[in-house]
Amino acid sequence: MEQPSSAKFTGFRSLKTPDRAHEFEPLRVEGILPRDLQGCLYRVGPGTFESFGKRHAHWFDGEGLIAAVRINESGAWGACRLVDCGLDQEHQAGHPILARFGAAAPKITTRIRSMWDSRAGANLANTALFEWQHRLFALYEASHPTEIDPKTLETLGPTDLGGVVRYSFTAHPKYVPTRRAHYAFGFRPLPIPSLDLYCLPDEGPARYLGAVRYNASAFVHDFAVVDDAIVFICSPIFSNPFNVIVKGESFDASLRFSPEKGCEVIVVPLDDVTQAWRKKIEGLLAVHVVNAFRSENKIVVDYMASTSAIGMEWIRSVMSGVLTPNGQDQSVYRMEIETDSKSIRNHKRLELHGEFPTIAPAAVNTHYEWTYFAGFREDVKDACDFYSALFKVHVPTGNAQRWDCDKGHTTTEAIFVPRARPRAEDDGYLLSMVYDSHRDRSYLQVLDAWGDELKPMCRLHFDYPIPYTFHGIFVDRIF
Repeated sequence: MEQPSSAKFTGFRSLKTPDRAHEFEPLRVEGILPRDLQGCLYRVGPGTFESFGKRHAHWFDGEGLIAAVRINESGAWGACRLVDCGLDQEHQAGHPILARFGAAAPKITTRIRSMWDSRAGANLANTALFEWQHRLFALYEASHPTEIDPKTLETLGPTDLGGVVRYSFTAHPKYVPTRRAHYAFGFRPLPIPSLDLYCLPDEGPARYLGAVRYNASAFVHDFAVVDDAIVFICSPIFSNPFNVIVKGESFDASLRFSPEKGCEVIVVPLDDVTQAWRKKIEGLLAVHVVNAFRSENKIVVDYMASTSAIGMEWIRSVMSGVLTPNGQDQSVYRMEIETDSKSIRNHKRLELHGEFPTIAPAAVNTHYEWTYFAGFREDVKDACDFYSALFKVHVPTGNAQRWDCDKGHTTTEAIFVPRARPRAEDDGYLLSMVYDSHRDRSYLQVLDAWGDELKPMCRLHFDYPIPYTFHGIFVDRIF
């Protein structure tokens, strides 16, 4: 693999497959580990960066790698393992066969089959993680969930959850406390472009709820759910199916941002999905939902969005090692949906620049006060690096606290874990995997989120670098 030069951005050096896979081993603890922080953090991201002697065309094309940290009153233990993505056929052939985000399948027959069979694309299980009924899944939104052994991180294999999942399954299932269930969706190109809807209750089997039609070439990565409705924000990022299927262009290369066409918002009543309705709003690139809740006769959805495709170009440039300027274009928008009149008001809520928003689990579907996200140190010019700061933001006022990584360190999404007996919504800890480019090592940073500043508490050190991870979950028990 190409070795990074000094001209490469700070986080680039971490983009390499760890030398070994292992189950849980003791981690060195620097600082004071909170006694009531007990459970296991799981994180996932691309863990391979080349195949068949060539560097991947896109960051998203790597096979998933899961890193985990188990914590109790006695200490901390870390584990790391690549997901077995079922690519034996390619390894035996010695060349790519299946489609990826940044590379089309070589054969047109495989590209045609991909329209009704997601197995014509590689299920890379590299985007997010999901825990349901004491089972752990690695998610990749173009295919089925991949089940993982939470004790060993070994791959158990892809699953359709008992015949429920049709074509694909979102990277971002949502929990609805009042219904004691997670909700999810998956896109399906044929026979009619649809978003399939799934319910995964706390008890009992997963269920298929039905489908709503949508423009299959539009972009839907995340969604919102309240106690009686699902909300989709379909961004005007369009692919060209002809170029992908017939010409063999990669899905990524075919994408075009067309803000003049606007976003389509689809509101789906949970108890009767056939009554879905739609409205157009301004054209934004909406990626991650912060939170959603009911306010009288309104559904309120807060989400991260940008007015340009600068972020897409930034992601495309990662594998080159020289990032394009990000422009820090993302902000928090608020959508207020009047369900009686079926009208929508959309406006910029907070002038914040960053991504990977998270909230306290107890704040889901409530009039919440706090959100946390990853952003940049002030000395990172044009955001030409991975994130290097964490923010705690008071949603009603927009006031923010920030914690900067050490210079030359990069951070990831911050997971909020409440204290055993929280005094308020923000009484808990933030957990974020950090890469130290000086030592070429990674560590889990634990911050105290309570009060007027984010306070470092301890670092849990791996003796090797963990490649940048996208999303994670904290499970408040140890399997």
